[in-house]
Amino acid sequence: MTHRSSDIVVLVESTDGGRPAWWYVKCNNRIAAEKLKGVCRLKRLETIQLTDYGTIIQSGWGIQPPADVVQHMQEQFG
Repeated sequence: MTHRSSDIVVLVESTDGGRPAWWYVKCNNRIAAEKLKGVCRLKRLETIQLTDYGTIIQSGWGIQPPADVVQHMQEQFG
């Protein structure tokens, strides 16, 4: 996976099946990123398809991603 300065990655923290979960989504474009961020702010994540906004590049269970994943994402996508 190559990093371009135009890559926009959004961290989504919510639940999946009642369990805390998180996803890093590489958005298709700036408009998709802004829409996804808005949905996250409104806490309306139950019924959306993250793949409508871009590609899920990392995900896992828990309230937030582990520190090593956060560091990797920052290094990869700054």
